[in-house]
Amino acid sequence: MSYFSCRPPRIAPRRSSTPRVRRPNVFAEQAPDNLLTLDFDHPESAAEAVRRFGQTHPIDAVVGVDDLTTVVAAAVAERLGLPANSVTAAAATRDKHVMRQRLSEAGVPEPGFRPISLDDDLAVAAGANPYYTAGKA
Repeated sequence: MSYFSCRPPRIAPRRSSTPRVRRPNVFAEQAPDNLLTLDFDHPESAAEAVRRFGQTHPIDAVVGVDDLTTVVAAAVAERLGLPANSVTAAAATRDKHVMRQRLSEAGVPEPGFRPISLDDDLAVAAGANPYYTAGKA
């Protein structure tokens, strides 16, 4: 069995002066020849690294398990020729407005929606919709 791990994504600068420390992967000692650490900030280079890794470690499936891994998993599966969502579709799921636009364009029935800014008057924005209004930051 092979394990894949990722480097944490870039995070906005913290107010603390303490630098972020990258810790070694917990599997590194247990499976050094079967471990590949990927940078999820660069899906295409991660996909290429997995393709090379797959030359000596056969890969039958790729599963993205959370919001951070969906785009990389799609890029890896595409590079390996495995069935998966497209990179474009996976990226769309990470932005609720883009996802809803795509679903609407594909004819999927959806309640009306529109993005609003946190700078907008939320009471006015909610009042402009005759139906239930839900907000999500």
